[in-house]
Amino acid sequence: MPALARKVEHRRFYASIGLRQAAFFDRETFGADHLAVVAKLLAHAPLSLQARLDMARILEGAIDYLPGLAGEQKKDRLSRISYRDFLRDVAKVDPAVLAYDPDGNATIARLLVRSLIPASMPGTSAADVVTAHAGRQAGQRRLCTRR
Repeated sequence: MPALARKVEHRRFYASIGLRQAAFFDRETFGADHLAVVAKLLAHAPLSLQARLDMARILEGAIDYLPGLAGEQKKDRLSRISYRDFLRDVAKVDPAVLAYDPDGNATIARLLVRSLIPASMPGTSAADVVTAHAGRQAGQRRLCTRR
């Protein structure tokens, strides 16, 4: 697989068509809607200086946070922790950085479940699925049966 990956990967594809890494800060969480290109992140993001420095450090991806481990050991360790736990416990970022990805992409999973089984969660938007209670409500028919 590594040989095939080298043949088909185009690591600089997005940069070659003029796209850059960016982070979006929503008004509800950060007080203002703002799209920050990584290069300009430190100057304009609605975060404290430490949070801005930490976010740039993570987005630039130049630090090996598990230097004493071999590749397979790193994969094993990282497979057993959430991204939020990695940011908090391993990368030791400012708590405001955790608000940027508050649910570790659980919202995406919840939206997928609701699209497949509409009765599993109330609501109709991405915003309401974050706090929706997933599961069987009183009077709701059983979503699956055991045989």
